[in-house]
Amino acid sequence: GDYRVDEALRLRYCAPYDFDFVCGVKARWAGRRLCDLFASEFPMRPKEYYVKAHAMGRLRVEANGRARANGGERDASTTTRAPGEHEDGPTLAGGNRVRHFIHRHEPPVLADEVRVLTVTDDVVSVCKPATVPVHPTGQYRRNTVLALLAASRRDLGRLFPVHRLDKNVSGLLLLARSSEAANEMRKKMEAREMRKEYVARVRGAFNNG
Repeated sequence: GDYRVDEALRLRYCAPYDFDFVCGVKARWAGRRLCDLFASEFPMRPKEYYVKAHAMGRLRVEANGRARANGGERDASTTTRAPGEHEDGPTLAGGNRVRHFIHRHEPPVLADEVRVLTVTDDVVSVCKPATVPVHPTGQYRRNTVLALLAASRRDLGRLFPVHRLDKNVSGLLLLARSSEAANEMRKKMEAREMRKEYVARVRGAFNNG
């Protein structure tokens, strides 16, 4: 399956998978070269990786929905740049899109399950484990509350977070079963008709002096 639990370490792993990351060029990115930008914005990989990925066509720039000539798909067996192409790739401009096709290995999370507590026509309440993000973010897409529920509780349908809990925080999480229900509950939160209460469990003693 997509997930594996290490019972000894109590960690959940998801199987590696291919992922096509796509994003628009932000205003502050304009004027920078592709590989130099990725090395500074996504430093979990060295710049040499991005230079090679661009040469292979796995990292490229698209203008108006079409790949640029110096960023198009190439034979994955070669890392030779097109004639006259800068090692760091093309200069980015507003309106461009960047695509990065990667083989992703997500970090593991604690193996505690996402427990469904109550289900109504509009809302699902769950107990979110610590270390599990609510929705896709950063290096996580499958080790998230939404993805785990989509895999284990398809009967609930598509779910919409009403609020967030930080990745390392556990606790009650409300998920709406429609965008309309999510908007109504967010309005109640903004109007303070609902409130959240956080409890910290600590080891040792506070210094109250």
